[in-house]
Amino acid sequence: MAQETTEKLTLQNSGDHHQTLISIDPNTGKIAGGTIFNFSNNSAVGLTLANDGKTSGTIAHAGDTHSFMATASSDGDFKGEYSDKKTGIDLNISGGIATLTKGKIPQLGISQEGDHHKTILSLSEDGKLSGILESHSTDNNGFRVELQNGRISSGSFVHKGENHETNITLSQDGWKATVAGGSGNSRWAIGVEKGNAEMKVKGNLDIKF
Repeated sequence: MAQETTEKLTLQNSGDHHQTLISIDPNTGKIAGGTIFNFSNNSAVGLTLANDGKTSGTIAHAGDTHSFMATASSDGDFKGEYSDKKTGIDLNISGGIATLTKGKIPQLGISQEGDHHKTILSLSEDGKLSGILESHSTDNNGFRVELQNGRISSGSFVHKGENHETNITLSQDGWKATVAGGSGNSRWAIGVEKGNAEMKVKGNLDIKF
């Protein structure tokens, strides 16, 4: 019978705009804690993984006239705030529901588009929001949230680099994430669903003991 070890494996992967540090239980192959950071001039995402794989994090994206901030909890839920200075509105997102917390939406709605962002919103007679919130500082970084009848119908936050990629999706059911890195035949990926993270490895990675 093979003897179990208490010494964890550590996966380290870093670059100019990302850093990943993950501990792995060598006996089970499961995640035993870690952190993941992606950042650029206009956006950032940080995920914290507990020793049982439970994951929480923060998402931030800011432009000259707009911003989107969100927290993703380990129970799979998320909360966020969107602000647009040009239109003068603030939105709160919680439990998959979006509400107007500041400003007014005219009867014909709001349609504001810039070089890198889009705010399209309408308000129903019973006060429910529909529309699109979107911003892309570059082709590889940005977010998009679609609202229907006051609820999140879909949403995404993307950060892509040369050898790493983070995708976070939002829906009425909460948030999910995939984080991938490596190159060639040596790739790793982490999937997060309902706040639980699992890891997959392909090829030979430079894992430090």
